[in-house]
Amino acid sequence: MKDIKLSQCMIVKNEEDNIRRALSWGKAIVWEQIVVDTGSSDRTVELAKELGARVFHFPWCDDFSAAKNYALEQAKGDWIVFLDADEYFEPECAARIPELIRHAENDFPAGRRPDMIRAALQSLDDSGRTFMVGEQDRIFRNRSDIRYRDPIHEFLCSKTGKSLFRMRAVESLSIMHTGYKSSVIQKKGKRNLPLLQKQAEREPENPEVWCYLAESLAGAGRITEARLAAEHAFSYALKQRADTSTGAGLYLREAAVKGGGAAGKGLPVKGLTGDRFGELCALWLTLARDETPKTALDLAGPAYQYYGEFRRTGLINPDVDFAMGNYLAKVGLKEDAIRILEGAFETLERWQGGSSLRLTGGVQRACNYLAACALEKRQIGQAVSRLTLSLRTDRYQEEALATLLGLFKDDPNTDAGQVLTFLGRLYHLDAGRESLKDRLFVLKAALAREDKELAALIRRDLPEQERDWLDTEKERPWLSGREELKKRYPQIPVRNRIDLNFLSLMEELSCRPSGELSEGEYGEATAGLLKAHRNEFLELYAALGDARSRQVLYGILEMWLGRERRFLVLAKESGVPGWDLDLIPTAEQFVCVNAGDRLKESMEGFLYCYEDMYQACTCFSENGEESDGLSRFRGVSVLQAALSGLRLDKACPTPLNLIRLDAGPELLSLLRGSERHIRQEKPALLLSLEKNLNSLYEIPDLLSEWNPDYRLYLRYYGTEQSGQLVLFAV
Repeated sequence: MKDIKLSQCMIVKNEEDNIRRALSWGKAIVWEQIVVDTGSSDRTVELAKELGARVFHFPWCDDFSAAKNYALEQAKGDWIVFLDADEYFEPECAARIPELIRHAENDFPAGRRPDMIRAALQSLDDSGRTFMVGEQDRIFRNRSDIRYRDPIHEFLCSKTGKSLFRMRAVESLSIMHTGYKSSVIQKKGKRNLPLLQKQAEREPENPEVWCYLAESLAGAGRITEARLAAEHAFSYALKQRADTSTGAGLYLREAAVKGGGAAGKGLPVKGLTGDRFGELCALWLTLARDETPKTALDLAGPAYQYYGEFRRTGLINPDVDFAMGNYLAKVGLKEDAIRILEGAFETLERWQGGSSLRLTGGVQRACNYLAACALEKRQIGQAVSRLTLSLRTDRYQEEALATLLGLFKDDPNTDAGQVLTFLGRLYHLDAGRESLKDRLFVLKAALAREDKELAALIRRDLPEQERDWLDTEKERPWLSGREELKKRYPQIPVRNRIDLNFLSLMEELSCRPSGELSEGEYGEATAGLLKAHRNEFLELYAALGDARSRQVLYGILEMWLGRERRFLVLAKESGVPGWDLDLIPTAEQFVCVNAGDRLKESMEGFLYCYEDMYQACTCFSENGEESDGLSRFRGVSVLQAALSGLRLDKACPTPLNLIRLDAGPELLSLLRGSERHIRQEKPALLLSLEKNLNSLYEIPDLLSEWNPDYRLYLRYYGTEQSGQLVLFAV
């Protein structure tokens, strides 16, 4: 870039998996690269130096703004581009940055030249698909007064209080963000929650802090706590609105200004932007929907109140409308649900950007609900339209595709060729290895609907090798019908779709090579383990005590294959994370042990469920922060211990009624150290498996050997991006 020098800055900690890409995307356009390390213990620093970055060290002080401002002080360029290590520009976007900076420098009148350039932000899920879009200011002038503010969820402002001007370039620039992958989101949640809780204590009337706290709690699967935090944000925001004489009083911080407007206008920061108020409404409505059915229904009054407050602002945010409609559908208020969801699609057409948008799940859920309502009224065209849009959002929905094929099959004016042409707009049905999954998915749906003509057309267009493969009986058993599966698996009653899906997956594991199964992030090794332990999974499925558990097992296996994450999300619990009153209805006079991670969170859930009915509870922790403050509760004692060497049979000689273990790779060792208790006293067990494949087939075998009277249950708490898998033995 001639004349204008661009400095790339970032702060990092243990980013060896991301640092190479983070420092590669801008090599052709940046003048220098500044990396500030805040305490890495991996190869991050070594790799950054190898890639030519100037590396500095900053002692971590629980303040992202302090670390980022230190990085800015090292930069010598005229402009800064500040991305996190899990963010990057695609090459074509990066190439546009120099010209956009020249435009900002040369094509605006004096006094109105942009101080920053706003880009779109696309957050990617584990499969690399965009599930949320938003906007961020990450390119800005290197000026001594422009600095970050707030210890977490930091933002740019001028230290002098003057307005900053931005140029909006969201149609030209898009930052790709991988930080919502399930492999990292839980780690971020553990890091952010304590910082946000401290900030909420310091600024109890700052609604934005409560917004961020609610989002972090929701990401950790703590639904009720997240909803209550969102309600705190609402209460303070609405109070500020009532205390302000202007209609814009709620939004004390200007955002999303079109063209070259002012940013950072009107600090103090104790208000919410219009965008943030919309995100808060959508979050609360989503959390209310995810509560237990009774609690969700009890929240109808606040739902209408908060939705009404948002509508009165005159703002547009499709997420709010979809969230409200989906909430109303959940609680059975059908007419209002239909009206608001239909309006949500109109809102989506008018939306022109600004706020973060998490549409994928909302649109899909809304489409399927409206399609079901249309079918009840025999509005076939409307149902087809909504199902088609739903499949465009996520084409691997068995039920939606099966319903759509059923409608086509019942239409005498639609033949199989027309259906195949139509499906070709949704699925990759052309020849080639990369489209094999789509062809088999559609073929399976056609066979399930007994649409022989469509199935024949799909098979006709398959390459000869694939046709031979499908025509060989032992190579195609996962496409078998219900009666055939019943014969092959007499130990498992085939009673519903979950049973059929699970057995079809077991058949697929039996006959397909690992290399053909390893389509997701977990790879061929995981697929090989699934195949090798197929019999153990069959035994576990047969032993599980209820349908929710079987749904979780099926969902977790699909997740490990990197394919159908939605099945696991459908099985998630909306109650107190880690506890189930159906499985453990009381803890009266219980002597309990709680060992491992998430002690504070789990004990708060335990006390919420059972109050002080227990007799005693001993907590074992390697991390003092995890257990901080627990000893103040009656009968709760906290002991520091290395989990790798802990043997509960020796550490707790008295009989136990309940054992909760959350110890990651140490779980099996901890369990073996509790064998005497398990054999003699049969305590209720709550074992956090953390989606650990080995634990899922090794631990049930141990428990059946030590105490065959146990009934086993699986529960999944959390979201699609982050969750906790718990095995109950009671």
